[in-house]
Amino acid sequence: MKTLHQINCEIFDIVKNNELILFTELPKMVGVDQDLVLQSIGKLKNDHGLISVKSHKLSLSEKGLSQKSFESYLESLKPKKEYWFTKYQMTYLPFFIFFGFFGIYKHFDNKELKSDYETLKSDFEILTKKYDSVIKQTEELPKQILNDSSRTKNLTDLNKDKKSGNE
Repeated sequence: MKTLHQINCEIFDIVKNNELILFTELPKMVGVDQDLVLQSIGKLKNDHGLISVKSHKLSLSEKGLSQKSFESYLESLKPKKEYWFTKYQMTYLPFFIFFGFFGIYKHFDNKELKSDYETLKSDFEILTKKYDSVIKQTEELPKQILNDSSRTKNLTDLNKDKKSGNE
């Protein structure tokens, strides 16, 4: 049992080889029922516009004459896949990317980075000096507290001695 696609292909080839063919001869040439031939002719004429029918005689239309076969016509209807890059661009794309990184590295603004680094370094040195001085002050505070407390004891002792001496 032939499919409608196969019948379409055979009828197109028969009509292409024979310039004019009678409709009644097709079922015998293709070897299928007349109903399938009618369906096939309807598709070729109405849907695709490849065949013209005049008084039971079939011939190719202008559109049909430009096609090699029914298969090539169907392939021409399929949308072709579009690529973002051409074959040439795809082969050279890795090189462009690779050498582009060298260009970025070469033209990167080092002056600004150096100045930022210098300012950060000087700020860091100032902060470390301040930190060291704060640590020294915190170490000296307990000693000062002890000295102050001993002075206050000495002063209180002196004040007691003065009071006792006055009496």
